[in-house]
Parts: sequence; C-alpha cells; structure tokens
Amino acid sequence: MKQWSGYYGQNTSVCLLVSAELHKFEGNSVAAAKGYEDAIREAQSLEDRLMEAIACEGASIFYREAGSRNGADVLMADACVAYSAWGLRERHKGCERIT
Repeated sequence: MKQWSGYYGQNTSVCLLVSAELHKFEGNSVAAAKGYEDAIREAQSLEDRLMEAIACEGASIFYREAGSRNGADVLMADACVAYSAWGLRERHKGCERIT
C-alpha cells in the first residue's frame, strides 16, 4: 500500500478507502473505522459525490457486519444521498432497505 499512492497521492479518498478495506480484511477494526471516516471526509471536502457514496456504502457494510445496524443504516442513507447528488437515476439496491 505504501508503494501505491494513487494518481494524486496517499491521502486521496480512493487510497484511504482501499486502506480501510485492507484493515478490515486484516481484522483491525479500529483502523478500518478510521479509514472509512477519513475516506468519507476527504471525498466530501473535494465534493466528490461518487467516492463519498462508495466510501459511505463500504462503511455501512463494515458497521452492519460489526453488529451496528443503526450506524449502518445512517451511513447507507448518506450513501444514497451522495449517489443521488452524483446523478444516479436508478435507485441503488441498498437504498430500498432504508426508505
């Protein structure tokens, strides 16, 4: 991961999200949660709605698997809003669960 830093560097939302997924895979829940949060914040700061949606959805899955249904639902709602702002016309299948 340290060798690959993406097109714009290690602090891009894409790189932060990949890092969060790696931490999840390795079983490091604390680092994974921080990575998802960092990826979401970075995408929001750049108004990159697609990456914000993808990061929120990934975080939602992470929290649902960890047993936090309420947290997962909030993050999926945020993902749906971001997908909509990005211009997704068709309803995302995860959005159907919470609306």
